[in-house]
Amino acid sequence: MSFIRFQNVTREYHVGSNVIKALNNVNLEIRQGDFTVILGPSGSGKSTFLNLLGGMDYVTRGEIYVGENNISKFTNKERTLYRRKDIGFVFQFYNLIPTLTAYENVDMVSKLSDVSISADEALEMVGLKDRAENLPSRLSGGELQRVSIARALCKNPKLLLCDEPTAALDSETGKKVLITLSSMAKDYGHTVVLVTHNAAVAPAADRLIRLRDGEVSEIMDQKNPISMEEVFW
Repeated sequence: MSFIRFQNVTREYHVGSNVIKALNNVNLEIRQGDFTVILGPSGSGKSTFLNLLGGMDYVTRGEIYVGENNISKFTNKERTLYRRKDIGFVFQFYNLIPTLTAYENVDMVSKLSDVSISADEALEMVGLKDRAENLPSRLSGGELQRVSIARALCKNPKLLLCDEPTAALDSETGKKVLITLSSMAKDYGHTVVLVTHNAAVAPAADRLIRLRDGEVSEIMDQKNPISMEEVFW
């Protein structure tokens, strides 16, 4: 059963007299609890897709449903509450507060949600409970990214949106981060949407969606995706 639906979604930007269609009449669905990969080269519309789904941008035409909510019709206040309560974001750059410990970086976000999980639990989920009292300067790149994942998870979000979360990491560290993200869907039932240009991740997805030039070029369900541990690049 679909949890996310894009119906004839178009996002246009006006640059002088030119109209750029970042997304053009996109139709797709994502199931609840799936690990979904949005794959495409630079300029394909991946980040625009994530920004629309995360309530950080507006559609030009079309509708986006998350559950029963048509988020494309949200007011600014509703959009802010949606981002705060329902969405966990994981970006390429970690954006941790350098003067706060890993625990404190996670704990401060848990207070934004009525259904949050504890910072200790979130850090344990990503395998970093023993590093809770370390400042970001004492953590590796992979550990920093896993703290940012814990920070996103502590709100117990309906959706975990990940924008190129391994782009700044070496392959071995990036793989560890991807294993963590995959486990959020497989082991904890979160709906995870990962945007990437790295095609090596594709075989591990429950659903693979390819974008090219702002349009959907392929949607593929994988009944037996490989484990993230088997991914090689």
